Amino acid sequence: MGQGLSKHFIALSFGFLLTSAIHSPTVRAEDIPSSPPNATDNPEAQPASTTPSGNRVLIDTSLGVFSDYVFRGLERYPGLSFQPSATAGYSLSDESVISANLWLHLPLDGEVEGHEFSELDGTLIYDLTLGPLLISAGHVWYTFPDDDAREDDSAEWYGSFAFDTALNPRIATYYDYRRYDSLFTEFSVSHHLEYSSLGGINVTPFFALGFSAGHDPRYTRDGLEYLTWGAYTEGSVGNLGIVPSIHFTSAIDEKTTNDLWAGVAFNYSF
Repeated sequence: MGQGLSKHFIALSFGFLLTSAIHSPTVRAEDIPSSPPNATDNPEAQPASTTPSGNRVLIDTSLGVFSDYVFRGLERYPGLSFQPSATAGYSLSDESVISANLWLHLPLDGEVEGHEFSELDGTLIYDLTLGPLLISAGHVWYTFPDDDAREDDSAEWYGSFAFDTALNPRIATYYDYRRYDSLFTEFSVSHHLEYSSLGGINVTPFFALGFSAGHDPRYTRDGLEYLTWGAYTEGSVGNLGIVPSIHFTSAIDEKTTNDLWAGVAFNYSF
């Protein structure tokens, strides 16, 4: 599902993330925590600030495959999931950016355990940086193009606060006004570790909690729904960014699942 905060591991498969997965640079977090790999979570998009050449426009693309597709503690697709994403941003000033993201889920294993659907999510984002504080607000559209999809289209407003400080805490809240009339909040922390003595090898462990409110029928009850923890590492080959990641989602609600999922993201910025 879009920004979008999503992913599920089963062993070590490959995955992709754009500004998603945890709330860290161009790693979509998402959602790295657990929301779909769109521009809002990821890490769902980071501010497209002015480039060294003076350009105010930045375009990020990402391609990858995940062992599963898990969204907010719910196993959406228990098979290989291809998830391309693209974000275009414009820097209004040194502190503010507007951007738009498109994210797609395509099932690579066909029908698995009765699950097979495609998903196309669009997100509009406004980012404002005030010192160590990043404030984001926007709108997410969730669409399911398949005629036989079991899901109805939905839409959410969202807002988030991320702090560039110890443990990089981030809190994001989404209001589904179109389908469920409910709130969802995710709190995440992460810490980047780099080992210069080992050639610059780095790893970023993260931890996230997901809460629902408003009697969302996807969960049994309101409150804490799941825990997600894991880690990712960032590398590059030329201008191509490579972000392998691994996650484990621990179920709290009866409808959420215990899932181990992994992936690798291939990111490229223009």
